[in-house]
Amino acid sequence: MKRASMTCAWRRGGIAACLAMTGCAAPAPTPVAPDAPTGSRPALHLAQLGHGRLAAFAWCLGDDCPERSPKTLAPPPAPTTVARLDPVRPLASADGIARGEELAALAPRPSRSVSQQAAQTLSVHFHLASARLDSAAREALRAIVPQLKQANKVRLSGRTDSTGSASTNDLLARERAEAVRRELLALVPGIAPIVTIDAQGACCFVDTNDSAAGRARNRRVDILHRIELDDLP
Repeated sequence: MKRASMTCAWRRGGIAACLAMTGCAAPAPTPVAPDAPTGSRPALHLAQLGHGRLAAFAWCLGDDCPERSPKTLAPPPAPTTVARLDPVRPLASADGIARGEELAALAPRPSRSVSQQAAQTLSVHFHLASARLDSAAREALRAIVPQLKQANKVRLSGRTDSTGSASTNDLLARERAEAVRRELLALVPGIAPIVTIDAQGACCFVDTNDSAAGRARNRRVDILHRIELDDLP
């Protein structure tokens, strides 16, 4: 009786072991892929609308988005090289005349301009109703002797203030210019042929005649001496 019970117990253990082994050896179930979506939704894009200070940004879908434009400008054209003639090395022409000499002959000669002239003006002043040079005026005339020796034109413009009659002022303006002329000829005798006089009383005031200082500035002789630079050694 005891042997039969042991045999039954062994059989039950073997059956349980076989069932356990069979369950471990069984293959794992194959996963089932989800169904593919029937359609794709367009992606959102952030696009720029407009340009400059009016530009704005908004979301758009697919074909509704604006097309991108170039962000750079085309490069500028390359500079054109201009051929230059060498004036130092003349090129011989067919008729035997140097090409450089031909160009020099055809080129227009520059005319004398104001930049080729040096003009300076000095003013000496006189006392009321006087045509006598004082010490300050004589010293100023001696200071321009070097320029006068190189000048080719000297003009003396005698002037007065508005006090007195027109005829009296014209005569006084002439006497003042003559006084300056005599002093200059004593300093530089050779300039006599190039000295001219322009004397006018009621003319060319440089200051007001309503004040003593203004009238003093108007009682004068302007010495304009001009030097042609081309004539200098």
